[in-house]
Amino acid sequence: HQAGMLLVRAMARRVVAARAPLQPGPAAPAPPTWAAWAGVASRALGPALGRPLSTKPPAAVEAFLDPYDEDPDLPPPGRAWNAADLRKKSNEDLEKLWVVLCKERNMLLTSRYHHKVRQTDMKYPERYHLVRRSMARLKQVARERELFEARRTHE
Repeated sequence: HQAGMLLVRAMARRVVAARAPLQPGPAAPAPPTWAAWAGVASRALGPALGRPLSTKPPAAVEAFLDPYDEDPDLPPPGRAWNAADLRKKSNEDLEKLWVVLCKERNMLLTSRYHHKVRQTDMKYPERYHLVRRSMARLKQVARERELFEARRTHE
């Protein structure tokens, strides 16, 4: 399975390198989906491997795919987390939210890079700033809790 993934990545790099740079603007085609890349790789590498490749991305890759690239009809994103909302959460919930925000930030940075390379427009680019603002507020709330706990133990 690992060898198949390496072959898919190598094939995708060749396909991307062979593409002519796209002109910026609304007429630029949408970036290909994972299924499109996997379809090309499956047709090219399937006979050599003796089996077709899956068109479903692996979980590790799926975490870096922008849902707005896969389905542009999704509703607009929501707002950043407020500090008041975060203060109501437990420490466990804050830790889980931090992991989700880190994954979202990484996905958005990956998507921003791919759109820059393809010279296309990213849908709702302000999402990155919303995630960063939420992360900053979460750190602020965590620091407030640390200071409160430190004061309480010293008294």
